[in-house]
Amino acid sequence: PEDLENIKTMTAINTPKQKIIIHTGSSWKMMHWENENWVKLLEKIYELGSFEFIFIGATKDLEDYKYISSHLKFKTLSVIDQTNSLELVLLMRSVDFFIGVDSGPSNMAYIADLRSIVIYGPGPHMYMPSNPRDIIIDKSNGRGLYQRFFFKKSGFIHEISVLDVYNAFYGFFMKRNDRVA
Repeated sequence: PEDLENIKTMTAINTPKQKIIIHTGSSWKMMHWENENWVKLLEKIYELGSFEFIFIGATKDLEDYKYISSHLKFKTLSVIDQTNSLELVLLMRSVDFFIGVDSGPSNMAYIADLRSIVIYGPGPHMYMPSNPRDIIIDKSNGRGLYQRFFFKKSGFIHEISVLDVYNAFYGFFMKRNDRVA
């Protein structure tokens, strides 16, 4: 109960806007989608409606957050390195969408039953969402074991475009608005 109360006091939760958790970080360099892509993606999504973008992650993700947030024309929120695992799952249960790279937090979004768009780098992929309503964006088709261990500048994750991720989100957004209307 205390953890749930802590989540309810977060500024990000107390807004009428639709809330989107963003997770850019990965311990594997070949799983990192470029910061400029995140900037373009969030700018495009922002044009669709009233959104609150909430960045999550560990201390190592602060550098990405600072770059991305400083290049956006609107404010974002960060709870990077401010929540424990339980609080993160509770936060995920309180928001509308998750967009991020293949990572621990993307797996937690599956557990929280949060509609998710996950950007995959090289395969093989060991943890995939079990809910068919979630979307994975994967240009590797499960290939890329070599890339998984040896960084390649033109790796599979670089084949994923801003438009690929935006179109996936647009589908989520339209379905949700159709249900509400």
